[in-house]
Amino acid sequence: MRRLFVSIILLFLPLVTTEASRKTQRRIVPKQLTELFFAELCSAGCSVEEKARWKENFRWELHDLNTDSRPEYFLYIDHADWCGAGGSNCTYWVYQKTSGGYKLLLDAPRARPLNRIPNGYRDVSSDFRTGASSSRPGKFEYNRKTFKFDGRKYREHSDRVVYKNG
Repeated sequence: MRRLFVSIILLFLPLVTTEASRKTQRRIVPKQLTELFFAELCSAGCSVEEKARWKENFRWELHDLNTDSRPEYFLYIDHADWCGAGGSNCTYWVYQKTSGGYKLLLDAPRARPLNRIPNGYRDVSSDFRTGASSSRPGKFEYNRKTFKFDGRKYREHSDRVVYKNG
């Protein structure tokens, strides 16, 4: 009986931990940055219901882009209204902490830091799914952009089509 109880607890522990970590994540993002993000997100106007939905689906990641041991914030809304029905085109807003607050470095779909650090900042890749490939069955076509830091912000460096499994 005791083994069964322990097994059940271990089975459901990841679900509890995930929900707890999401709540913790929301608290860890600095209030000033959260307010800035939602002000920019709703600059064209958001209803009370929309703003509540965006806050419920607010997610973030930390990535140290300039290897200064202070990570940059990759903020996004994980919701079909923002990402598309397949959830594959979520726009990420990348912010850096500065002495005066937070600075927007980049906004791009599915932004991911790369390992290359050509000028003190990691390059960033963005994949925007454009649809199913007509020439490659079972694959989806993505528009892949690479961004490089120019000293002030990220600028598009290259653009090409890639194929991934559906």
